[in-house]
Amino acid sequence: MTIRYRRFFVILLFPVIGFLSFSPEPTCAGENLGPPSPAGFANPSDLGGLLAYRLPDWGYRTWQLGFDFNGAKDNYRHRRAVGLNLTSDFRLYRESEKRVTDFGCQVQGKFNESRQTGDYSVFQQNMDFLTGLDYATRRYLWRDLALGARLAGNAGYQEAQSIHADAERLNIGRKYEYILGLDGVWGRLRNVTPLLRAQRISERLVAMGRPALAEPQVQDLAAIIAQHSGYLMVFDRSDKYFWGEVLADLAKDEPLTPFEVLYLAEVLAENLGERREGWQTSAGILYQQFEDDLGSSRPPSRGSYEKREYLSLKMAGSWFRNLSLAHQISADVYGGWSFPESSFRPSFNTENFYLRATLRHLWVVADRFLWENMISGALLRSLCSDSDAPENFSCFDRESGDLNLLSSFDFFLEDAMTLTPFFKLRIDTNDSDRSDYRERVAYSYGVQLTYWLDGMLY
Repeated sequence: MTIRYRRFFVILLFPVIGFLSFSPEPTCAGENLGPPSPAGFANPSDLGGLLAYRLPDWGYRTWQLGFDFNGAKDNYRHRRAVGLNLTSDFRLYRESEKRVTDFGCQVQGKFNESRQTGDYSVFQQNMDFLTGLDYATRRYLWRDLALGARLAGNAGYQEAQSIHADAERLNIGRKYEYILGLDGVWGRLRNVTPLLRAQRISERLVAMGRPALAEPQVQDLAAIIAQHSGYLMVFDRSDKYFWGEVLADLAKDEPLTPFEVLYLAEVLAENLGERREGWQTSAGILYQQFEDDLGSSRPPSRGSYEKREYLSLKMAGSWFRNLSLAHQISADVYGGWSFPESSFRPSFNTENFYLRATLRHLWVVADRFLWENMISGALLRSLCSDSDAPENFSCFDRESGDLNLLSSFDFFLEDAMTLTPFFKLRIDTNDSDRSDYRERVAYSYGVQLTYWLDGMLY
């Protein structure tokens, strides 16, 4: 397509989109309430409930056990195989204004054995054992001052044995990894999305001819919505228990019809974006060690052993401000300085300094219409810290950076159309003599449009 025709196509596209956007919606027989407000929130300037929202004190606990046994037999190939898999997964989560705790522990064991007889006799046996633990907590000690800690570890054991023509081979591998972290936090940053969804439910109640929720009711409802992820983790039929808790307060005077319940449940599907309020800064230290040993075998063979260590200093800051219920601006800054070491690869021993800053703007233009814009930039500087490394190792200083721009919006008109255009721009710079570029610019764009020309139920 030539440039002249491309321009004509772009000019023609805008009035077509406008005609499709403002064309009348298809109608159908039956009750049709429509969206609660064509302009999004009924009163977007009212931030009183949002600023008063506090995290509820809640949590969940799950423990699952898994057992899988399987077998196979092939008379033609004279082969038999059996397998056994055992798993255990424990999760614990607690959240409140004073603390946040997340704990997980997984254990997995696998055993497989196969035997083939006849002219080609082979015996194989494999055993794997994996275990992992991750504990992270943050507790506010005084006002907006908190202390956080993380302890995580993984361990694995693998054993593979094979016997063929009286030749036996045994390979054993071990892996270990653990992480220790400690950080200090100043400030409060709350997820206020549950409060916004509670307000949307109140607006939909008004659209159904019922009274709006009072401010204390909105806060109580937001506390229940904040626990929605816990319902998904604990129950298979999470909607049964979640909406049973929600409707216990909403339908005290007059029960809701099934249609009204489904109409309220649509609130959870609305795309409100990542909605937070407040600010928070943190600084901490993180130590990580990883060991991989594949050197144990019979008969002896050349194995490998590697030990990697990371020591990182990190700082972060976040600021989220809701100008109204429909507008949110935010800024994030993250910086880190890491000192990795490896016993196997001298080129791995480089000091890395990393800094990234991000600005975002979110606009809920209307019900089902979300527009997001983002700009971010990053700087990475690596300094070779292994002065004893041989000259043929690629250990060298380098500095690179990137700039990213993103603009996208999601527009959904029920039974009429969906429109999702986006534009991305990325600029990379690199000052290393070993890089094949100094500056690289890449961008992408697109428009996804679906329009319902007709729809009727016979």
